[in-house]
Order: sequence, then C-alpha cells, then structure tokens
Amino acid sequence: MKMENRELSYKQDQKLLKNTQRMRFWLCIGGGASALSAILNTLTGDTLSLFSLLLPVGCLGYAILLTPRIRKIQQALLQYDDR
Repeated sequence: MKMENRELSYKQDQKLLKNTQRMRFWLCIGGGASALSAILNTLTGDTLSLFSLLLPVGCLGYAILLTPRIRKIQQALLQYDDR
C-alpha cells in the first residue's frame, strides 16, 4: 500500500513538472510575441496602450517566477530516485 502511494505521488510530481515546464515555455513564447508586437507598434507610430506594455512584462515575469518551482519539483523527483 505504501509503495503504491509513493508511486502515485511520483507520477503526480512528474505530471506537475511537465505541465509547469510547458506553461513556462508558452509564457515565454507569448511574452516574446507580445513584446515584439509592442515594439513594432511603437516603430510604426501607433499609440501604445498600457495593456500592450503590461502583457509581455507579466508573461515573462511569471515565467521567471516559475523557475524556482520547477527546480523544487525536480529536487523532489530526485529524492524519489534516491529512496
């Protein structure tokens, strides 16, 4: 019973790591694309809205904040391997 719980927890942590890494990847893509769009709008002389400035900052900032969480999950998975 204890082994099954450990195995289930290991699989849940693997899934959480995979999903968190995917989210960080897509936040970087979205942040980069929205930053590029804001830069191009500025260069063409269009007015720049507050949203177009905050979106890339928010996306990239959150992607950076996910890095410690990913490392923590990776460390937890390594501890499963050590047991």
